[in-house]
Amino acid sequence: MRSLAALGIVFFIVTSMPLQAAMSLDLQTVRGIRPGDKSASYRVVFGSCSSLVRFEYGDGKAFQSVDLTSLQQEEAGACSYTFALQGDQVLSPSIRYVTLENPEFTTYSETFAYESLPPQIKLQNIQFGTGSDGQFLVLQVNAQDNLDISEVRYSVLGLLASDLRKAGGIIAAAAPQAFSTSGGWKVVHPVADSQTQIMIRVPLKSSLSQEQLA
Repeated sequence: MRSLAALGIVFFIVTSMPLQAAMSLDLQTVRGIRPGDKSASYRVVFGSCSSLVRFEYGDGKAFQSVDLTSLQQEEAGACSYTFALQGDQVLSPSIRYVTLENPEFTTYSETFAYESLPPQIKLQNIQFGTGSDGQFLVLQVNAQDNLDISEVRYSVLGLLASDLRKAGGIIAAAAPQAFSTSGGWKVVHPVADSQTQIMIRVPLKSSLSQEQLA
């Protein structure tokens, strides 16, 4: 089972699944499942949406066919779908799919467990980078749980110390002068089971000088 982790950051600068038939997929819980829950929401991510021909979800006994046009497009050709299960098999989602490479149904299932401990999250490192689209922040986050992490939610605001001083130390007042912002809470999903290291990239609204970056 996977759980959720959230990270709120105000950043200051002081000036001075296994592979199956050519298809990778991952099953995740949308939110933690507590003892006594009668339903659970899951998210399945297919690594190559273009090769997907048919897709069904269920509890291993009964399956529901999905219109492929309803899948959410993700980065790098991936796609995802969110569904809910109810009943005795709420912890045992199962996926069946057909691909262009394999005309037979491939079945994939996982057994999840109830959430027993809250996830822990730690900001390990922040650095700057420069690419063809300009400067950006790179945040390295460690997210751990007694089970798998489903997603990390983050909010980033980068402020110069001088701008914060001008605003009397009030973050909300200095926010319009932020050199970088995620624009509220965003979500990043791990790409593999048991992944704990998450890299978050946030573009800079305005370039910083080498003196400011030092």
